[in-house]
Amino acid sequence: MFWFRLRLLALVASRFLLAIDATSAANPNPVMQTTLSGLLRRGDLEHVVLADCTRSGKNYIQYSQLAYFAGPPTDTPDSITNATKDADKHLAWAGSGKITIVSSDGTPFSVTIPTVVAEGQFAGNGTNGYGDFSCYARFKKALYKTKDGAVCDGVYDCDHTTPPSTFSSTSPSPSTTPPPSETTAALSPTLTQTQTAPLASTTAIRNDRNDTETSSAQPTGSTATANDPPSTAPSPSSGMTLGEILGISISSGIAALAGIVAVLAWLFPKAPNASSPLTRTYRYSRPPPNQHIG
Repeated sequence: MFWFRLRLLALVASRFLLAIDATSAANPNPVMQTTLSGLLRRGDLEHVVLADCTRSGKNYIQYSQLAYFAGPPTDTPDSITNATKDADKHLAWAGSGKITIVSSDGTPFSVTIPTVVAEGQFAGNGTNGYGDFSCYARFKKALYKTKDGAVCDGVYDCDHTTPPSTFSSTSPSPSTTPPPSETTAALSPTLTQTQTAPLASTTAIRNDRNDTETSSAQPTGSTATANDPPSTAPSPSSGMTLGEILGISISSGIAALAGIVAVLAWLFPKAPNASSPLTRTYRYSRPPPNQHIG
């Protein structure tokens, strides 16, 4: 009987411990959700560059890419995604309405460049659903080189700086397609990481000049206008507050302690006291022979 009660006590204790573990698993710390890859916001110093790439020589080809940098742009982007669906064509970044490019991990980046602006000027807004970007016309010739030998020029640089309230348009920026001789002379070191070849499996969505979609709908970020600063909506997060988690944990602990005390009281009942009324012995005398009861 004792061993049966002991096993029952162990079963009750394990049930309470499982309940506490389930509470912790259902409310993970939101900070742990910042380790995702791709275009998710990693820090205030990150940049997204809208680039035009050209491969010269016998296999001449043109295409556009979206390059992500964890810090200031260098000749080695952290990740790249093709932005054009058609071969031998640069994407018209300015004047095409909202353009959405889906990265390899499924994160959409939407950018709107209303018109061509002067070098260094604010050009438009971008967003990936996790943070807003301000895009500037910052032409960087031969910013990086792809694995297949194409040279990519940075056309627009998007970061987390606060944009001005207005901007003025001007003449087009320098051509993003250098002559073959200049392209050959400006080759940058080959990227060390594995990158997707041009025309690989990518998903790109863009609007025509009349702002009509040309492909199936994909998740996009908010649409920003040229004269309005981007919204400062906080990044989405989930999970309960620290106070709620602590309250649930304390309540579960108290309930578990109460259950264990109750089971212990049942396992080891208090020995009855000799002076208790339950242990008293009552003696009854037999009536005399001639006396009748009742």
